[in-house]
Amino acid sequence: LLRLGTLRRRSFTVATASQLFTQLTIFTWFFSIPLFLQDEWGWSPSRSGWVITIAMLAACNSVFVGSYADRRGYRSVLVSGGLCTGAGMVLWLFMLGSKPNWWAMLPGLVVFGWGTGMVGMTSTAAALDGVPAGELAMANATHQTARRLMQTLGTAVAVAVLGNRGAADADRFRLVWAIVACGYVLSAIIAIGYPRRAR
Repeated sequence: LLRLGTLRRRSFTVATASQLFTQLTIFTWFFSIPLFLQDEWGWSPSRSGWVITIAMLAACNSVFVGSYADRRGYRSVLVSGGLCTGAGMVLWLFMLGSKPNWWAMLPGLVVFGWGTGMVGMTSTAAALDGVPAGELAMANATHQTARRLMQTLGTAVAVAVLGNRGAADADRFRLVWAIVACGYVLSAIIAIGYPRRAR
């Protein structure tokens, strides 16, 4: 099922391990934010959906970030992207509460989306960089399977933390955001081990 030799490739293993945390926490965030906006702030499902769209529009920076990483190396992008995304959640920890406040939410939302664009699909390019053509399909399948498994676990984490939807309060959502911040910071720490590109 798996060519173990692929795991001996440092770039593949570090990029994939880093993504275990980002994928877990992005889905923890995705699952929890509509519940927060609707249950805590009383916003409509439509309005909540537009909020998530703003973060994903900020993540469109992945187009030029990926180009930069291809030229200059992946490590700095993965590290700074993980820290940036974590910073977005830290802003929410200090700025958001039970009272609706769009302007308090917006900075963290944009910073979070920007960082997500830096580490999202760029990690796949980082994992597959230098993998021989004969191993490319297996390496990609392994990387993507790991991502999907962690996404599922991220949803489970959100459900476990929030518990009964009707009983969820702002403190529980803050705990979710703290988990998301920690996950992205851990991904950045792991990404420090990604090999430097030779000049």
